[in-house]
Amino acid sequence: MTHQITSQTISHAIVPSLTQSIYDTVAVWYSDHIQQQHALGESVYPAHESVIPAMLTMLPPLTNLDVMDICCGTGVFTRALIAVGATRATGVDLAALLIEKAQSYISPVTTANRNLHSTLTYVVDDATWLLSQPSSSQDVITCCLGLTDVPNLVRVYQATYRVLRPGGVAISSIIHPAAPCSTAEGGLDYLPVAYHEETVYTTNNHKSVRGRVPTYHRPLSQYLSLARAAGLQLADLVETRAPEPLLRQQPLYGHVPYGLVLKFQKPGAARS
Repeated sequence: MTHQITSQTISHAIVPSLTQSIYDTVAVWYSDHIQQQHALGESVYPAHESVIPAMLTMLPPLTNLDVMDICCGTGVFTRALIAVGATRATGVDLAALLIEKAQSYISPVTTANRNLHSTLTYVVDDATWLLSQPSSSQDVITCCLGLTDVPNLVRVYQATYRVLRPGGVAISSIIHPAAPCSTAEGGLDYLPVAYHEETVYTTNNHKSVRGRVPTYHRPLSQYLSLARAAGLQLADLVETRAPEPLLRQQPLYGHVPYGLVLKFQKPGAARS
């Protein structure tokens, strides 16, 4: 299978805040795409099923902490934070239409199933700047499957460092940079770019997110080195397996990591 690839070198130069997220143009499709997994009998989106359990195990106890979920999309992981005990959680995304979708899930049922004393809010903001957030204002910052959507990872890590309190943690997940890509025919194909290159691509599978939204590809070492340069210290790293239903459909996933979960910490003593 030949992939249609748009490729360019990623610049680490400081760029102005984006005025529109590409997810604004696919917000309805993306929301429907996630919901279709439920209609097909999947309890959650396969990528979420792979990485969310590992992310949750890396969290500290969240009661009375300030928690922020960047690149939150429709708020899947933001709501998960509330479900596991977050008292104050804020979802941040540049796509205003996705924030509207996230807010639509704040229903009486959702409220009844969460900590009655919790606060869940959503904000339209650019994760590369986080201008809505004061410095040293958050104890935990999460990002579920969002870092491959941002062109400037340097700025994301710098903004994360600024907004975290001393001792605070940043937990993120992505589809593993070595994982194969799905095809429109339902199969798998090789990663369409050289693994060690830092580049951006789209595939020809318009049934998937990667066929509609550019993927900013970076090797694993780049995530570690850029975070370290921003002042963050690696605390944990997990390479996750594909969920069992996906493994049954695509046995090749059993030979490669599917997801990557990283935990970094800002130096200093965490508040109790």
